[in-house]
Amino acid sequence: MDLDKLKLDLGKANEGVWMAVGDCKLLIAAVPNPRYTETMTREFGPLMAGVRAGMVSESQAHKVRGKVYGESVWLGLKGELLVKGQPFVYTPENAGELLGDEEYVALFNLVDEFSKDEGNFRIQREAKVLGNLPEASEN
Repeated sequence: MDLDKLKLDLGKANEGVWMAVGDCKLLIAAVPNPRYTETMTREFGPLMAGVRAGMVSESQAHKVRGKVYGESVWLGLKGELLVKGQPFVYTPENAGELLGDEEYVALFNLVDEFSKDEGNFRIQREAKVLGNLPEASEN
């Protein structure tokens, strides 16, 4: 087996690739990435004692995970995304709030699954399938 087929493109992993969601695209970075690790440490660090003691609810933890993903995983938006009939204005803060909203857990799960699939961030041979080659990129 040629292990070069498994190599990650670290630029894509850190800066993201476009994931289609309906008729819009979300720019998604890999998990983990340096920004994710720093944000997770900053946001979850103070809560860890409460988590271990069972004092942090799953709902509270989900809100924090949403904030972490909004700041470090969901990095951009192309196209129109409607939330409760209104156009969604992408900012990392807005992305974090949406991803942390339990009503939109399906969106969080899509982003989470995509960000953890190493195949989405492999070298150009694999990226070509996803339409994320530099010449095909929409960056």
